[in-house]
Amino acid sequence: EGDFVLEVNGMKGSASAMMLALHSHSGARLLVVRPFAFVVQGLDRSSGPLGLDLCCPPQSRSLEVAEVFETGAIADRNTLAATSWQKVRRHDRIISVNGNTGSSEELLANLQSAPIVSLEVARPSTDM
Repeated sequence: EGDFVLEVNGMKGSASAMMLALHSHSGARLLVVRPFAFVVQGLDRSSGPLGLDLCCPPQSRSLEVAEVFETGAIADRNTLAATSWQKVRRHDRIISVNGNTGSSEELLANLQSAPIVSLEVARPSTDM
């Protein structure tokens, strides 16, 4: 659980394209990588939005970051990050909110209900 499938039988990109590649061959060649995870702590939602556009994929155990806006708590935190790999960015996955894991719907509910949030964020280790 938590690994990233980056390629299926030479097909990269969307999950639906990779699923099609998986089902159209009798064998499968996969490129799977471990996640790199980090925690973003103490984001104060009471002073304004986080500045994220999130996707809530069905049957997923994470939220996908579709976009990081130029303003908001995440943009402010990104300016303070010591290195680029510590910045939250597009296509990252939020895998826990305030230490709680669950379905994408549960993660979103936890995110929306807490005034102060800590996020565990993951991305493929090849994207650091």
